[in-house]
Amino acid sequence: MSKAPLSAINSSAWSAAHARHLLNRAGFGVPRELAGRLANMTSSEAVDYLVDYRRIDDPLPSPDFVIPQFSKAETQWLTDGMARPAIERAGQAGREVQKESVGMLRAWWFDRMARTPRPLEEKLTLFWHGHFAVSANKVQESGHLYQLNSVMREHAAGNVKTLTTLVGQSPAMLQYLDSAQNTKDGPNENWARELLELFTLG
Repeated sequence: MSKAPLSAINSSAWSAAHARHLLNRAGFGVPRELAGRLANMTSSEAVDYLVDYRRIDDPLPSPDFVIPQFSKAETQWLTDGMARPAIERAGQAGREVQKESVGMLRAWWFDRMARTPRPLEEKLTLFWHGHFAVSANKVQESGHLYQLNSVMREHAAGNVKTLTTLVGQSPAMLQYLDSAQNTKDGPNENWARELLELFTLG
């Protein structure tokens, strides 16, 4: 027995309960103030408010603690003249700082999910984060991880081909799927395989 197709909620039937349900599906939880605002709109206005989120100002700050990755030339310049043990100690200290920064980035995103006035933007960003999966335990570079997170947020509701191309150019994804080991003499299959097997064709 087939079910009748879903139909739009009649404006006269729109209620605070419907607004809370919509907000819970489009975001994370039901902030009281935003739920009340949506309840005072029509159903169409409430949907437009959530979907057309770029019209809403984003007051939340970008993280100021992410650490950019040094290039090989910059690393050589910084370690010029240092003895091997000192270089190893500096490298270990750098990894500890990066680990702390990655943890702070995770907390920053959780806070953003909870406080954003644009909940659908973060819900879609989280969706793409789950689709284009990258492990922070492997990448361990807060600058790279934040750059990829920003790409997903910027293109969360945009063109999937554009998003896929930019993800494939991101240092975090290239590092995670071992593209640094990809040479003409020893091609690494990880990115190409994941691109076709998981990210696109399936």
